[in-house]
Amino acid sequence: MQGQRLWFVIGSAMVAAGLLMAVVGCGGGKASSFANSGRTGELVIVVDWGSSRVIPPSAVRIDVAVSGEGLRQPRTATIQRPKNSTVIRDLPVGFKDVFGEAKDNQNRTVARGQGTTTINEGQRASVDIVMSEVTPGGGTVLVRTTRGGVPANADFVAFQDGNGAWQVAQGTGGQYTLNVTDNEGRYGLAIACVVNGEVNVSIAHATTNELTEINHECGVPSQNRVTVSGTVSGLGSDEGANISMDEDFGFAYSANPNYSFQVPPGTYDLIATRGPTATQSINKVFIRRNMAVTGDTTINIDFNSADAFDPETHTAVISGVASGEEFGGEVMFLSDGKTFAWMGGGMEMVSNTFQFASIPTNRQVGNDIHGLDASAFANSTQRSVMRFFKAPMDINVTLPDPFTSPDVTTAATSPYARFTANWSSYPGAQAYVLEFGGEQVVKGRRTLLRPVAIPSNRPRPNRSRQIVGLFWSVGLSVGWLGANSTYTLPDFSGLSGWNNAWGFPAGGPVPWDVSVLASNRSLAELIKALAEERPVDGLEVRQAGKSGSITP
Repeated sequence: MQGQRLWFVIGSAMVAAGLLMAVVGCGGGKASSFANSGRTGELVIVVDWGSSRVIPPSAVRIDVAVSGEGLRQPRTATIQRPKNSTVIRDLPVGFKDVFGEAKDNQNRTVARGQGTTTINEGQRASVDIVMSEVTPGGGTVLVRTTRGGVPANADFVAFQDGNGAWQVAQGTGGQYTLNVTDNEGRYGLAIACVVNGEVNVSIAHATTNELTEINHECGVPSQNRVTVSGTVSGLGSDEGANISMDEDFGFAYSANPNYSFQVPPGTYDLIATRGPTATQSINKVFIRRNMAVTGDTTINIDFNSADAFDPETHTAVISGVASGEEFGGEVMFLSDGKTFAWMGGGMEMVSNTFQFASIPTNRQVGNDIHGLDASAFANSTQRSVMRFFKAPMDINVTLPDPFTSPDVTTAATSPYARFTANWSSYPGAQAYVLEFGGEQVVKGRRTLLRPVAIPSNRPRPNRSRQIVGLFWSVGLSVGWLGANSTYTLPDFSGLSGWNNAWGFPAGGPVPWDVSVLASNRSLAELIKALAEERPVDGLEVRQAGKSGSITP
């Protein structure tokens, strides 16, 4: 089973309370390093203290931090009331994030905001930062953990209040209540689950202004699975069928029309697709809804029955592929009954255009939706875009820009190896995701669209895997990170219930992946889609990352 990720929902209901103006340029004269190299500039920060509407009256200073291309650590400055400007010199050219925090005389944050700009050589640029009021204080976070959908405690849950020490969280029946006392509501949450001998450690950082409720699924033990099998009829000569339920699948062929696979007990849709074994085309779809499988179950499939119908055929175009990149795309159908079905496409494509099957609108129910996933790989970097759509249509997606800045170093080797990730800000980022070890997909590829195979005598996506049995993931919202662009895995040793064997041992290679997430929806919708596998119509998710391996 793939490691479960701990995602978090970020809210956006904040009231505009202030404004900073940052002017980027030479300010009438070049900084010395700018004159020497021609590749740096100045950031002139101007603050309007003119009214309480612009900056809260309790604010006595503005702390500014700049991060982005060419900066491994943020550059900072402070404007103390009543001073209204400052200059940050010798900034490298390129994209920059500018963060501002208004502080009161007790060092509490009373407002914060963010803006972006690009420093171009010899040119001026500006950015407006609309600050949002922050209500000082903590709050309560409710955490629920399940195993196979049933409430149950995780193997280990830890909680960090603000920047304080990690502490063990106590829970009963899979429910934990965390009391956050940090003045800005900042906290961290770590959940460790051991399933089928695999260890998954998931970490999230947020604030109580962003998230007060978290649900986390630990996974289903392998012994709790049942067999679904049957016979497929209605196959022509040299035709095959791909049968899917949940995230599992089986195959049948005209020469051997029997199929079999295993799923966790539950209620799912069963989806079968038929097509010539020599091609990737699909000429018939069979769907039977809401099939309860509490034990071994036989479901026979007839492509001549009323449950079968002709799909619509449409075209997908992948734009933005760079010379020398390996690329590919595929379309999946995510049914209301929790089943993923492959509808066309593949990896290692020659053309950036391919055809796929889709489910006619009059055959859809509830939350049925299609998803197109396009990816490109070059050396250690990968980038992908996912577009979700209900109604069948031709579709064109453009790959995001590469994310080449991440790097990982060893922070400690005892009592288990811990790593530090560094990166530069990425334009339009909503969240960053760090992954270490685990079920490493070829070229670091991970996706919301579950890998559903197709008959082996058709071209199929390249999805070979290397199981290493230990997976850590960290989700960081841009709002929680602020100007920071570095993160070190926590040390949980000494906490009751923690097992140092859940950490990475020194001396062996550990695969890593650092990626950025962005979308055309709010971060709340994005995380909900990823966590609950319920994407909304029109959602586009852009992901870019860099992978590598480190030996601590």
